[in-house]
Amino acid sequence: MVETIISTSPLLERLKLDDCDGIDHLNIHTHNLKYLYVNVLESICFKQSPNLTEITIRSDLMLEDSENSKMSNLIQLFDAAPKIEKLFLEVNSLKFLAAGGVPDRLSTPANQLKILMLSPINFSDFDLLSLTLCLIRSSPNLQKLEIGASACKKAVADLAIIFLDSHWAEYSLEQLRIVKINLIGNITGRSRPELELIKILLARSPSA
Repeated sequence: MVETIISTSPLLERLKLDDCDGIDHLNIHTHNLKYLYVNVLESICFKQSPNLTEITIRSDLMLEDSENSKMSNLIQLFDAAPKIEKLFLEVNSLKFLAAGGVPDRLSTPANQLKILMLSPINFSDFDLLSLTLCLIRSSPNLQKLEIGASACKKAVADLAIIFLDSHWAEYSLEQLRIVKINLIGNITGRSRPELELIKILLARSPSA
């Protein structure tokens, strides 16, 4: 019923799905959709919504594409939404996008992406760090970056710093103006990996 309502609403531009009990999977087919908010949904396909410019995913989400089941989940997302300007990813959707392999950067740059918000990122999880760096490197016109950082174990803080330094090539972020890292939970000390990321970004962002 929900899919029918969406597909028969050709002028629909904004769609919010929040706490949709009983809906596990959803196909979204509407050409004019520009804003999508999803919370509590297991899988979604919006391949026929090429005009999406803002996506918020706050659930244990899977992007479904049966034809490309072996493709990187991250690549599938940007193939489905090439015009995205603002992306907010939270909870296990981050881990899902990191599955299937994360390249150094996307083969097709996310040229339209201007605002990127990721939360939470545990700096001791190198898969999530790889995802974060890939998104940043693939977004040459990124203007605002906001990351929610959860506690990083002291034992791996040095390893996280080494990982950040060794996985960052000489990419320039000419448009980046705002970098914000929010510390989540009980974080003590100087949060060295988070500070290292800020230092790396600011060194390559003349406008920040």
